Amino acid sequence: MYQTGDGIAVDEAQARFWFETAAGRGVPNALTRLGLMYEQGQGVDRDLEAAARLYGRATAEGDAEAWLRLGRLEASDAPLFDRPERALPLLEKALAAQVPGAARELGRLYETGRGVKKDLARARALYVQEAGANPWAARDAGRAFASDEGAPADPAQAARWYRAAAEGGVPWAALDLGRLYETGRGVPQDRTEALVLYAAAARPGGDARAAEAARRAAAGYSAEETIRAAQLLLGRLGAEVGAPDGRIGPATRDALARVFAAQGRAPPGTRIDFDLLAELSAMDEERLP
Repeated sequence: MYQTGDGIAVDEAQARFWFETAAGRGVPNALTRLGLMYEQGQGVDRDLEAAARLYGRATAEGDAEAWLRLGRLEASDAPLFDRPERALPLLEKALAAQVPGAARELGRLYETGRGVKKDLARARALYVQEAGANPWAARDAGRAFASDEGAPADPAQAARWYRAAAEGGVPWAALDLGRLYETGRGVPQDRTEALVLYAAAARPGGDARAAEAARRAAAGYSAEETIRAAQLLLGRLGAEVGAPDGRIGPATRDALARVFAAQGRAPPGTRIDFDLLAELSAMDEERLP
């Protein structure tokens, strides 16, 4: 509780005290929690070797989460680590114990061939196993199905998992799915839908790097295509403008005014650009009258 602020203020000193107390009384996961504090530098100087020692003690006492933590550390490129061959058996144990995150970490080893023979089909299966609970794993699944390095690409499956990840709030997945729509790989080619997805990747307050990549992807779209995408978004928000035609007419101006009024904001006038698309993408349908 003190470590995460669950119901109380974060207090790293108190967290460390209670984890040390619990560890001294034989609670294996307390060692793992202490290791995490050292790994992340929470209330102590960051010390990956100390974290690894604590994780190792916890694994010896049977703490399943410690298998994941130590395996992830061994698979990292941090100095003194980068030992995927040591990570593999730890992550296999964590997977067998159904530790959240283990399938994704193991999938990365199989996808890249680090510490194990490269096996894209196995990586895909592991990512899918995790995808229901972790949208970032769904994005990994999308990337793996889009790849043909070791198995034939399956763009339709890539689109399926990119969509799941995008709906789970992963902006990079919206960008990935947009590229599929732009090229017609795995989905019907639809430049308007692609632009709507690029806007989703660039929502205000989101990942700045994803937003910049989305802007670059959208740079070649015309003003008419941008207006058509805005009209599509307005319709999805409940402010119908009729069939998107790429023209700013009275119905489009009225829809924009209503959507912005619902947010307590002044209407944007006739400005319809990529920034506006990103704003529309971020608006919540439930706030419309």
